[in-house]
Amino acid sequence: IAVVRNSGTLKFYLDGVEKHSVSNTQDYSPNSGSPEPFIGQRGDNKSDYNGYISNLRMVVGTAVYTSDFTPAGPLSAITNTTLLTAHKNNEIVDGSSNALTITKNGDVTAHASNPFPIDTTGYGSLYFDGSGDHAIADGSNLVVGTNDFTIE
Repeated sequence: IAVVRNSGTLKFYLDGVEKHSVSNTQDYSPNSGSPEPFIGQRGDNKSDYNGYISNLRMVVGTAVYTSDFTPAGPLSAITNTTLLTAHKNNEIVDGSSNALTITKNGDVTAHASNPFPIDTTGYGSLYFDGSGDHAIADGSNLVVGTNDFTIE
């Protein structure tokens, strides 16, 4: 899954194929009292994720995809990557150059499950059991504002 904003158009991709697009120029700068960026839970605590997340990358300032693409293995830190996580076995870390601290809440666990071929080693995921689990990556560089961005 990839969500990309490019020049005021927000596109949603599934398996590299654009499924929906909509005009979007919203300013995603935090307001006073805004929740921190949560991984695995909506910031308003109204919905918990149950399942695995692998290879979560946030790129601020770049629309990585502007047309359909072919997904190709584990994600890496590219130009403007502000967060890269859920990508290592037994670790909950940020693999971007920011090396943000990721705080887990509830029963979030690093897990060896991943969507890549069995001979790919060292890659993993985060598991959320749907009962109040979430992780928080704390950093001002996660603010999207009015920039182009990619979250996948």
